[in-house]
Amino acid sequence: MSNKPLRIALICCLLYATGTVSAQANYSVEYINGAVDCRVGQDWKSLGPGDPVSADTSIRLSRGAIVELAASGKRISLVKEGVYAMASLSASSREPQKAQLLEIVSQKMRYLFKGSGGTESVFGVRAAQVETAGFESGGAVAKAQGEASLAAGDYAAAARSFEYALDEAMPDEEEPLRILLATTLALMDRPAAALGLLRGGDTTITPSRALLESSLLLRAGAPDEALALLRATSIKSGGNVAMAEAAEMEGLTLESLQRPAEAIEAYRRAVAAAAGSEAAIRSKERLVALGG
Repeated sequence: MSNKPLRIALICCLLYATGTVSAQANYSVEYINGAVDCRVGQDWKSLGPGDPVSADTSIRLSRGAIVELAASGKRISLVKEGVYAMASLSASSREPQKAQLLEIVSQKMRYLFKGSGGTESVFGVRAAQVETAGFESGGAVAKAQGEASLAAGDYAAAARSFEYALDEAMPDEEEPLRILLATTLALMDRPAAALGLLRGGDTTITPSRALLESSLLLRAGAPDEALALLRATSIKSGGNVAMAEAAEMEGLTLESLQRPAEAIEAYRRAVAAAAGSEAAIRSKERLVALGG
């Protein structure tokens, strides 16, 4: 009697098992700030940089903690206190609506960074104007190299240069470098690391800082915090375009919170604030999508 059907069944089982294992690839801790634990059996173990995190386990963030997990080119960023099942996090990141909203946020961040005329800017602050005068520490060359890499779109090289420059910087030189590095990390789709870096420096909230930080919070799965920050910040001093950008960001956070009626009102405010701006153009597209 031939065992061919049995062999075929065994091969199918092996292929299924292999696919399941590859789909559940383990993560590792790429960035961590604060107390973050991982469940091991019935116990919780503290996580540190580089530690592995199984795809079928849970992690726990204490108040104020931030963590960034990486696996096979994918990243998961968490910035809110709570317990998270890794399987649910991986699944939610693939939801079509969420993926679409996050891509819009990414486009918005790239536009805000580039500014008008293709000149590099950091959410409203041109790179050439970020405290370049008087920079006298050993990181001056690294900073210049970072700006060149940033202009060329080589974000990994820019991040390495800015990290070195920040290590070498004098106290009064740190904040502009921190903004440059945080923006670079944001453009690398590393919102948790960027947010942790920002929160480690000057806590003054300006319109451009609110736009950057709310973008990071939304991308890291904290739309409620992003919304609270936007609504607590006076954006008028940034001008009409900044008001349009902030209103659009508010609309995106409200969509993420599944509050479409409020999102429509926010998008309408974006269009009214600066009708010809990029934020208004994107907001009109969202209004069509929401039937508003």
